[in-house]
Amino acid sequence: MTQQLNKMGAKVSELPDGMEITGGTPLFGTDVDSHTDHRIAMSLAIARCFSRHWNTTIHRAEATAISYPNSTTTLQQVCS
Repeated sequence: MTQQLNKMGAKVSELPDGMEITGGTPLFGTDVDSHTDHRIAMSLAIARCFSRHWNTTIHRAEATAISYPNSTTTLQQVCS
């Protein structure tokens, strides 16, 4: 998760028991990878909503179907 958010420009530090995110840094579109984890895929999709450009490609985004089959449709409605 930290690696993918850092690719989007976030300032994220990995900790032994989680991560620390420093706010105030704009996100931008880029290629990221969910590593087939539905939680990471959905988190990256939400981050994409707040990025300067929607040209973020989330590889293996279909993993969201594991826990939320309609997540893409919902996010398009919410983030538009």
